[in-house]
Amino acid sequence: METLSAICLGLALATACGMRVFLPLLALSAGVKLGVVSPSEGFAWVGHTPVLIGLGCAATLEVLGYCIPWVDHALDTIATPLAAAAGTLAAATQLVGAEHIDPMLGWAGSVLGGGGLAMLTQGATVLTRTASTVTTAGLGNPVVAAAETTGALTLSVAAVALPIAGVLMVGVAGYLAWRGTWRGGGCGARRRTQMGRAQSSHEGAAITRLECSCLPRSGSVHGAVRCEA
Repeated sequence: METLSAICLGLALATACGMRVFLPLLALSAGVKLGVVSPSEGFAWVGHTPVLIGLGCAATLEVLGYCIPWVDHALDTIATPLAAAAGTLAAATQLVGAEHIDPMLGWAGSVLGGGGLAMLTQGATVLTRTASTVTTAGLGNPVVAAAETTGALTLSVAAVALPIAGVLMVGVAGYLAWRGTWRGGGCGARRRTQMGRAQSSHEGAAITRLECSCLPRSGSVHGAVRCEA
C-alpha cells in the first residue's frame, strides 16, 4: 500500500508540474518538512528549510509572471524543459530508492512517467494560452493563468494529503479532456461534411436551373422539353 501511495503521489505531482513548475515542488517540500510526505532514500534534502524558501520564492515569481500577457509566452519557453525536469524530480523523490521498487525501474518510471506527464500537461497549457492570445489578443491570458495556478495548487495539495485522490483527479481530467477533444473533432468533421453536402446540393440545383433556362420553352410538335425553374 505504501508503494502504491508513493507512485500515486509522484505521478500526481509530476502532472501538476506541467501547469506550474515550482508550485508542486513547493507543496512536496512543505509536505516533507511537516512530516506528511516521506521521501525516498537520498531525497530528504527536499524538505530542508533553504530549499523550501527557494521554492517559495520561485513559485511566487512564476505565478506572478504568468499573469502578465506576452510575458507568459516567454516563460513557456523556459518552463517547457523545466517542467520535464521538475516532473522527473517529483516522481523520483517517491520512486527512486523506495522499497520494493528496483532503482533502474524507479528512474525509468520517473523519467518516462513523471517527465512524460509533465510535458504532456505543459503542452496542453501552451496550446490553450496560444489560443487565448489569438482569440483575445492576450487579454484572456490572465484568466487562463489563474485557472492553471488553481489547478496546480489543488492537485498538489490533494496529492500530498491523499495521493490516490490526486491520481483520480488526473485520470478524470485526462478523460474529460480526451472526450472533449474527440467529440469536438468528430462533431466538427460531421458539420463540415453536412455543410459540404448542402453546398453541393445548392450548386447542383443552381446548375440545373441554369441549364433549363437555356432550353426552348415553346411546345413544338417535336416534343421539345419544357423546364420549369
